[in-house]
This record gives sequence, structure tokens and C-alpha cells, in this order.
Amino acid sequence: MPSTIWSGAISFGLVTSLNFESERRVVSTVTEFPTPAFAIPHGRRSRVVLLTSVSSGGLEAAAGASPDVEFRAPVATTAIAEAERRLGRSLPEQLTALLMETDGMVGEYGTGVVWSLDRIVEQNLLFWAPDTFPGLYMPFDPLLFFGDNCGGDQFAFVLTPERPDIFVWDHETDSRLWAARELEDYLHRSLAGVGDWW
Repeated sequence: MPSTIWSGAISFGLVTSLNFESERRVVSTVTEFPTPAFAIPHGRRSRVVLLTSVSSGGLEAAAGASPDVEFRAPVATTAIAEAERRLGRSLPEQLTALLMETDGMVGEYGTGVVWSLDRIVEQNLLFWAPDTFPGLYMPFDPLLFFGDNCGGDQFAFVLTPERPDIFVWDHETDSRLWAARELEDYLHRSLAGVGDWW
């Protein structure tokens, strides 16, 4: 008998019920919820299906099952305010909205898809410090790192000039490459992608 698990498609405004029979995954229903929607209890590991759109005829496109994703308890607005005070700048609105739903997302193999708020603060303060990497890399001041690929490369918003795009910093070449249009696109690409998906 198949078991049913509810899992959320982050910021897509959709939640889907999955039936698991052995290794076969069947999307059985699609229900619309206000965005962002999370139906996974915090801390529970489950398979997440990313749904790109739903047409009147049903599921128009599904990117497929992502690796296991772990969600955490949401961050309080006071913690966001304290983080922004420590950083000396505001967090991007789309990142703040996600953190108020889950304090980071851990993907397959412990990948830091989105770091916890504490890690975001600590990593950025480290990278922005002038004596951390003197002369080794271009300045990191315009960037706000928030995730990684478990191989040393890190994902960031560009704060100066402010833009919604996500860039990846290659730790070997110091290049900063475009990776996604905005956070929702980044989540979709990173959770459905394999290897260096960008």
C-alpha cells in the first residue's frame, strides 16, 4: 500500500501529494495555496517536487523530484533585524521572506542550498573583512552570500547595485557568474539540478 506524503514547492504557491510505491513516484493531486506554501513539518526530510505551472488540464510541467531537502523552524522578525544590524545593510526581500518560512534549506549530501540566518551573517562578515583574503580575491562587499554547492563555490545576491539575480562565486577562479533570475528560480534550478547546474 503506497504511503502519502505532503511536500511543498517553495514559493511556487503549490503543494502536491505524492504516492510512493517502491521507487516510482506518481503525482496524484495538486492543490493551490497562498505563496509561499510549506506543508512539511519543520525538520522533516521528504522528497520535494518542484511544480512550474498548472494548466486547466492539470500539471503542465514538473521539473521532477529533487534531492532530499530539510526545512527548519522559521526565523523571527527580531532575528532578521539583529542580523541586518550586524551586517550594516538590509537583506534582500526575497531572502527575508524565505527565512521567515524556514531558517535555511539543506539539500542532498548536506548541500547548503540556503544557509541559516546565523551562517549568512557569520560568512558575510568574514568575507567582507579586509584582512580575511588580502589581495587574493576581488572585493566581496557588493555580494551577500547565502548558500553553497558543497564544493567551495558560493551563491550570492548582488547588493551594489541592488538586483534580484543570483550569482555564483567560483572559489578557484574568483569569477562571479550569473546563476538565476531570482531566488525562486535559484531554488528551482539548484534543487532540480545535478552537478554544476549553473
